Amino acid sequence: MSAWTVVQFDGVYEEGKPAPTEIHALIVVDSKQTYIDVDMEKATSFFVYSFSRNDTSLEQQQPVESQDEKQESTIDYTHIGRVLIVTSLFLFVVAHGLFLTSFRFSNAVVYSLFCWLLVLFFIVFPSLYILDLGAGSGQNIAFENFSSNDVEDSLLHQTVHADWKMTTRGISVESSYSGYDLGLVSKDEVEQARNSSIEEAATLYSASFIEFQSTFSFEVGKNIQTLYIFPLLWFLMPMKPLQMGKSSEEE
Repeated sequence: MSAWTVVQFDGVYEEGKPAPTEIHALIVVDSKQTYIDVDMEKATSFFVYSFSRNDTSLEQQQPVESQDEKQESTIDYTHIGRVLIVTSLFLFVVAHGLFLTSFRFSNAVVYSLFCWLLVLFFIVFPSLYILDLGAGSGQNIAFENFSSNDVEDSLLHQTVHADWKMTTRGISVESSYSGYDLGLVSKDEVEQARNSSIEEAATLYSASFIEFQSTFSFEVGKNIQTLYIFPLLWFLMPMKPLQMGKSSEEE
């Protein structure tokens, strides 16, 4: 598979009632399609936990979505990224013909297109796909839902940690959150729990404590690294302009 972008998510509940549920997701984006695979392991405790929770959400008035927001949410950013890459690849190939001419700036044009392709694959296209993850294009997956974002919003004395690092083909983010889930607290004690201190929560509501850890990686496909062959070819096999023959005959 000629993958352009590979997104991987691995999460696990380390403590609490949903433990030891594991959530794994893999998204592969190529020139034509987006492939999504989601898998939950040891999920029995998670489903029991989900059905046993109380609804602790506060009533809020739902904002009315404007026409401009609706139109923006229908934009397929991934398709835009695909069009940009295919067009740039075509121009990059055609531009090599400039090496056979006497065009003064042929090297600058080809090298600039090469750098632009790297920017497209490593920055622009992943960024456009991330926009799709949150914009609702019909093929997106919001990774915060894997970690039960509605649960995260109801956590008392929440602790959040995130750390990211660069990899050879992209970025990797390790994150975790923990706290006392108000959904596991008796409805009569929810308000009291909201006003409790960390020490009181640890004593009175220890059974509601949960901890979730996850790793999110966003990388370009391995085949994209073949682009690095071009600078090597330019060095080993430099191309020279074609010389038009001139007649040496004398009258």
